[in-house]
Amino acid sequence: MSRPDQGGASSYRAVLALPHARGLFVAGALARLPYGLLSLPLLLALRQAVGSYAGAGTAFGAFGLVSAVLGPYRARLVERRPVALIWLSGGFAATLAAIALLAAQTRLPEGAALALAVAAGALPPPVGPLLRARWSAMSGGEAQRQAALSLDTVAESTVFATGPVLAGALLAVGSPPLALAACAATVVVGFAALASLLARIPARVQARAWTGRRDSSTPQPGPDCGPRAGVPFRSGAFVSLLAVVLAVGWAVAMAELAVVAAWGAAVSGPLLAFFSVGGVLGGLLYGRRSWRWSPRRRLAALGAAGALCHALPALLFAPAGAAVALLCAGAATDAALITAYLLVEELVPEGARTEGSAWVNTCFNLGVALGSSVAGLLLGTAVGARGVLVAGAAGAALPALGLVSVRLLKFGGQRQGPAETGLMTTHQAQPAPVDLAAALASFDDLWSPRIVAAVNDYDVRIAKVQGEYVWHSHADTDEFFLVLDGELTIGLREPDAAERSVTLTRGSVFVVPRGVEHRPESATGASILMFEPTGTLSSGSYDGEIPDHIDSTTGHALTSG
Repeated sequence: MSRPDQGGASSYRAVLALPHARGLFVAGALARLPYGLLSLPLLLALRQAVGSYAGAGTAFGAFGLVSAVLGPYRARLVERRPVALIWLSGGFAATLAAIALLAAQTRLPEGAALALAVAAGALPPPVGPLLRARWSAMSGGEAQRQAALSLDTVAESTVFATGPVLAGALLAVGSPPLALAACAATVVVGFAALASLLARIPARVQARAWTGRRDSSTPQPGPDCGPRAGVPFRSGAFVSLLAVVLAVGWAVAMAELAVVAAWGAAVSGPLLAFFSVGGVLGGLLYGRRSWRWSPRRRLAALGAAGALCHALPALLFAPAGAAVALLCAGAATDAALITAYLLVEELVPEGARTEGSAWVNTCFNLGVALGSSVAGLLLGTAVGARGVLVAGAAGAALPALGLVSVRLLKFGGQRQGPAETGLMTTHQAQPAPVDLAAALASFDDLWSPRIVAAVNDYDVRIAKVQGEYVWHSHADTDEFFLVLDGELTIGLREPDAAERSVTLTRGSVFVVPRGVEHRPESATGASILMFEPTGTLSSGSYDGEIPDHIDSTTGHALTSG
């Protein structure tokens, strides 16, 4: 399943040596710090404002729900209009400061506290999605991207593990409103640092449409114009990814409440620390491994492994057994989240990946909220702590081992259904036969495939080629080539073999296996036909600057002009 990484570009040292990497790491930690600090000061400040934990809990829950649900939309806003990061952070800090001021000076009606909490929940600016998008843009290849995302996830886990400790220290020396005001100040400082740094790190590409015709006479849409790339909610693979993440959050929440109920606060505190330690260690180890399995298979396996870890405390119902299980569960959870972020790169088009990453966070948080609610109900019944552990594990196992796992293995990377591409669906009859000679005569663009037909979940594409393409691979699909005219040479870099090439003449076919790096080229020009899964990006894993003579696309609809 994996092998040790031999260092080089994918080492953590190499990641931190990238331009702006150390600054991004520090600025990201500063921007995340207020989120690690916030929970306890906000809850206690609301309690001081309304005079009861019941009213404070309602307002605090509304804050969390609104924040989670609107997270992807804030990420979309910032992705398209970067200045919105300043607006959101300023508004969020001001709202927290207002709550702190009112809590210190007056008693608020519960409705007013609820309204302020909802307003605050609508404003938290995105951090993780922005950082992951920048790390992906800065990384040179999939292995380095995995290391960068692992390092970022470990940093996030560390901040959220230490944040409550720092919040407790603030509350020990000051009142809840004062601690909340300090959180507001860290929002200003952290996001000022992050916004300043992000302005100096160019994104790899501007937001643009996922599909549609591109020609040299049409300017490409930027962040503030033209059609937008969208998160592919009609893609079975992406929905399955979100379902697995939601189940992971469910299992985490169920385990935490079950441990507290089973062994009390004094024992559960150190036990839950094992989960955090496991997450940090698991994330670091995961990022340094070179994986043979695709991210889709890894996510299914990690979901199943996490479910097993969450079930172990029910079988070994003792603190020692729970400690080992939680250590392993923490490792599986962070590794699963890292894999989910990697899958966002494959399943979500450029220009929407910040929002796609935010949906991963939202689903995890919703899973935590759902798991906490159900665990609270179950703990009041005869099921008890053991039953809650079993329920959490079962909920995590279902999407990993059932239909979701199957769909993740079935769908290829960089894919969308026909509805997203604007093509006919596989349930519609083709209006008329396609004359390939006439289709080829309808366009002159090189390395810009046209889709002439769809077969089940596959496209039949034709293209005119001349010159060299880029070295790339497709991790989850073979690629079929048929030369219709001319001559095509395909360079191959196969594992444990010397680099070689094959030459295809008119009428020749060749299949490049999945995962094999290859580069097509034609000195004199050729016309080719390809057969590959709908939505597959033509440049595959290539992560560098796309040359001007190449169109990196999921295929264009065939037109008459």
